[in-house]
Amino acid sequence: MADKLKLVAEVKLVVPTEVHTLPLATMVRCNQAADWLSRKIWKLQSFDRFAVQHAFYYELRERFGLSAQHACLTIGKVAASYKRERTLHRFRSWGSIAFDARTYTLRLLDDGATVSLTLLDGRTTFALAMDDRTRTMLAGKRGEADLCYRRGKWFLQVSVTVLEAHEYVPAGWLGVDVGIANLAVDSDGAVYGETVRAVRVRNRRLRSVLQHRWTKSAKRHLKKLSGREHRFSAHTNHCISKAVVKKAQGTGRGIALEDLSGIRGRVTASRGLRREIGSWAFYDLDQKTLYKAKLAGTPVRFVDPRYTSQQCPACGLVDRANRPSQAVFRCTGCGETGHADHVSARNISVRAAVNQRIVAPIRARNRPRKGQTGIPTRGSCKLLSEGCGAFFRKPQPQAGCLLK
Repeated sequence: MADKLKLVAEVKLVVPTEVHTLPLATMVRCNQAADWLSRKIWKLQSFDRFAVQHAFYYELRERFGLSAQHACLTIGKVAASYKRERTLHRFRSWGSIAFDARTYTLRLLDDGATVSLTLLDGRTTFALAMDDRTRTMLAGKRGEADLCYRRGKWFLQVSVTVLEAHEYVPAGWLGVDVGIANLAVDSDGAVYGETVRAVRVRNRRLRSVLQHRWTKSAKRHLKKLSGREHRFSAHTNHCISKAVVKKAQGTGRGIALEDLSGIRGRVTASRGLRREIGSWAFYDLDQKTLYKAKLAGTPVRFVDPRYTSQQCPACGLVDRANRPSQAVFRCTGCGETGHADHVSARNISVRAAVNQRIVAPIRARNRPRKGQTGIPTRGSCKLLSEGCGAFFRKPQPQAGCLLK
């Protein structure tokens, strides 16, 4: 049986001007109730949902005039927020509010779609605007939905459950290396997002100028810039992940990615580089690639990222001197040359094919010791691009498999 995957489909509500205040009043009232309840339970230091509902359910309904189900959903929203972080949480008046099967009904019609929402004044029906892809997603099993208000427009974010495609057996692996200069480079040499860095630098400079001025106009511009950067990042990650999955599926290969969990805490970098690393959602790119691959049935494998940019894909030598510059790779052992990000993607592809990390501990060295050549020794055994082979030091360099 195929596994299930949860996604979020966002649709736009067509709200007439004469009823625009109805969903807004419900949103403000629910968030006021959530903010009041949050201060109450923070004072009592009681965060269990059922205990909170038992203690404040009737008072919450009487004080804010909420329906039974809106009161339960508000209590659940506040209790869930304290599961993530135990600090006092405040709720904005225009924050999103939740609807479940009892408080909303979505209907897909031949000539469009509608949604019926339970508001303070009762049930109100709105038309929905969506594309064909979103309509297909909403045809499946639907869960809770969040009503959002952004820049005068209403959106409904619906949780949907879809079936994953059957995963095929890959004929190889398409390695993908993510970085700063080039957002992503695959093992075939294709570069994705090469113009993104220039946009980020321009936005950072503009943001610095506006923050220095700090006038009312500058604050409004900063708010617009923040939303624009977020949308640009999400759109770019969607385009890159879609292109990578389509390429892997079309060639019958799987996708090999670097396991970058906790990378910010492990990497020692300059202040400028830390800003570059933190200014892009690399985790978001991985997650978008992962869910698109599941829908397409494309296998995804995460590999150890250590020394992928310093290892030679031809002879397996790991050496810092292999990277004379950020963009250039030149092996000090065999003379292999290429673009550094492409070489790293090739190494990622190889590690995914071998399906294990390292057969012996890696000892990366800055330069050959006195009397040594650039040929790897037994202590720095590396996996080769042909499979599970390794070089070891002898009077005449020979190849032998150490995995037998």
